Amino acid sequence: MQEISQVTIFLARFLILAPFIFAALYLFLKKDRGTFVQIVLGVAFVNVLSMIAQTLIPEQRPYIGAGFSPGIITLNTGSFFSGHTASLFVLGTVLWSRSKRLSIFSFLIGLMVGYLRVVIKVHYPIDIAGGIVFGILVGFAVVKAFNRDYPDSGLSLPAQAGRFGA
Repeated sequence: MQEISQVTIFLARFLILAPFIFAALYLFLKKDRGTFVQIVLGVAFVNVLSMIAQTLIPEQRPYIGAGFSPGIITLNTGSFFSGHTASLFVLGTVLWSRSKRLSIFSFLIGLMVGYLRVVIKVHYPIDIAGGIVFGILVGFAVVKAFNRDYPDSGLSLPAQAGRFGA
């Protein structure tokens, strides 16, 4: 059995923080509280969905069958879908209209974190794909909800203009 390096475990645990730190700094400097609130609500919601899915879908995590510890504490739940990956894709989706570079950075780190979590056997590739899909869907839903409730928030989706006859 191949041993997993401590660097890989460290990155799988903490690389997720980088996009959130950059996003927080960016939004603080831009004084954009609305987008910050969207991110917080979206990430909280997608993580609740992930916990529900992991409880209802009893797919064991890959490391359990491999007979070793991945070096990360995991809940005693299933593996589908990855909350880490989903959180980064919520972040990237919400940021898309504010900063495409930061959004793409979040998506790329999301892919990297997902890959690393497969390498350390905490998730299967389908868990990562599920995290991507749920993250994007929740991100769009949050942006859409805020556009409806707060039309002056500066965020716009293409369907928004037609709704008011503009």
